[in-house]
Amino acid sequence: MATQWLEQFVKYQGLSGDFWEFVDKEGINREELERQLQKYELDTFTKRSRFLWKLQAVVEKIISEHPNEQNSDVADLVVKEWNDQFQPAIDKFAVRAMLDHLPIRHDMMRRAFHALCSGNFPSYELYTQGNPQLFVQLFVRTSVQFVDRPGDVFSLGETVLPSLFKGIYARKEVMRALRSLLMTRRDHDTADYKMMNQYGQVFSPDELVFNKGMLSIIIPILKEKDDKEVVANFLRNVSEKAKHLLVEEASLMEVERLEAAEAGEQKELQPVENVETIVEKAASETEAAVSSSLADQETIQQLIKEVDEFSARIKESLRALEQRLTGTSGLANAVSTGNEEVVAQLREENERLYMEIEQIKQQQTEIEWKRLKQFIQAVGGNQHHYLLSELYEESQGTAAVDSEITRGRLVNLFNAFSLFGLEPTAYGYEIGQELTLTRQELRERFMMLHPIASSTNEVRVKITRYGWMIYGQVIVQPLVEEVAE
Repeated sequence: MATQWLEQFVKYQGLSGDFWEFVDKEGINREELERQLQKYELDTFTKRSRFLWKLQAVVEKIISEHPNEQNSDVADLVVKEWNDQFQPAIDKFAVRAMLDHLPIRHDMMRRAFHALCSGNFPSYELYTQGNPQLFVQLFVRTSVQFVDRPGDVFSLGETVLPSLFKGIYARKEVMRALRSLLMTRRDHDTADYKMMNQYGQVFSPDELVFNKGMLSIIIPILKEKDDKEVVANFLRNVSEKAKHLLVEEASLMEVERLEAAEAGEQKELQPVENVETIVEKAASETEAAVSSSLADQETIQQLIKEVDEFSARIKESLRALEQRLTGTSGLANAVSTGNEEVVAQLREENERLYMEIEQIKQQQTEIEWKRLKQFIQAVGGNQHHYLLSELYEESQGTAAVDSEITRGRLVNLFNAFSLFGLEPTAYGYEIGQELTLTRQELRERFMMLHPIASSTNEVRVKITRYGWMIYGQVIVQPLVEEVAE
């Protein structure tokens, strides 16, 4: 039987203040709890992290093996798999608490996870609409197993990630992944190399179901940078520890080429699979709904880009007009010296550009309205079992209230939000977490309801509410409040 406190332990990812509040509220004897923590080897932060990492890996293994199961069925399968091999015994509530921490709790992200497990990056892009968060987390977990030094993960990230995601700030994304994996220092928001090194030692390459697919994506990119020491060392370590996972011919040949180079040999490489073939495979595996959603988003981005370009052209035209008129006694003088035709052309061009901008704005509005209708139809209709109606009836007191049912409905609602690109954000922090920020950081990234009382440049604040982002762009900043010294 699972321990009484384990669900909350998983929910709060260890012994947080919220966890101890639960312990006291439930009347759990702290001394007895300490004995249980020691018994199950959860009495240190390092051991607790290992437990959470292992549980996450088992959840991912079950999801990989049972791609069509719902979360409730996944939880039952994980319980059986875990309790047959590990301690302490868990129940389905502990598994659900872990699932709530993972992006693959959502259907579309789960499909993206399967795409990465099979090495299909084009499908991952379509399912996530280019969001790098899941990929970066798996990238960190894979690469940390094969680097000579934990800090090399940042160098590898700066080599690999920009090749896959445009405009990505690789170091920032790697840090976000480390926070979610309990691999940052609790006293400072910096990478914890000791924990990263431990993660690399806890798992064998075969235990993480995504390693094979991730390596097949990473290695072809790194092969062009094998002149870098960090990259060469990484590929050598992969060859020594996980060559059996590199079933793709191109990947195997690349590792063999590196080995041959060290021995002073030269080998010719066979061409990698045609890019068009890869894209065709990805397209055939992607659902029409996903493709439509991506197309809409890409169209919106293209329209925004065109608006910016037209605005720039208008400004340039105006600047050109001003330059032509400089040094004259005014417009009349400009006309008299032969500039009348130029002025007329510029005016005509500006009018045309303004009309095109209005047309583009109208198209953008229509696409955004279409996306809103699709969302309402999804959560209000049969696709999500008339979820809006259920929640509305419950809010009006016309339907029976059951906390577990309500929780399930809310989870489904936020799953639907996620599919349409809406996700909560606190920049990797947790609600209730305290941190010290400069006034500039507060202005740029957070909202506050009251003026800052502190006279110093650095301010101690506490995260009180999540912000919200659409497709990775923050539209509502997280709310913080100042902590009195």
